Amino acid sequence: MLNDFIKTTEDRDTILNSIDILSDSLYKTNFDIRKNLTPSAYQFIQSQAKGRITQSFLISLKQNLQDLPVLSLTLAFPPDEKMIEKLSGWVKTNVTDETLLDFEINPEILGGALISFNGKYLDESLSKKMEEIFSNQKEELLKTLN
Repeated sequence: MLNDFIKTTEDRDTILNSIDILSDSLYKTNFDIRKNLTPSAYQFIQSQAKGRITQSFLISLKQNLQDLPVLSLTLAFPPDEKMIEKLSGWVKTNVTDETLLDFEINPEILGGALISFNGKYLDESLSKKMEEIFSNQKEELLKTLN
């Protein structure tokens, strides 16, 4: 259910902002939840509430969202929605269904990704692969070029 609404830290931050808006306006008589929250934030909060929305529920929900594990990916380009869906599906299947994706963009890696999760780091960038090829096969490459 979580991945239907929240796939990235950006999605989570949007929901957290909506929770703050809702929390600040919870007891106002003229507050219209549907007009003041994004449709996805409204749907997510309603799906989690299973009844009446209270201050204690919002505090608990906010804490739960802040505690979700995050898998950080550095990519050479911003991912489109299709790529986010694919990566999120992979993470849901292979890591946990509550792990969020956090994207950083660094064109210098050329392609591939830098991956960080639970204190572990993996460099699967194209720039690293090319560097390895050029350093490991330097003599062979120079002979071929000369």
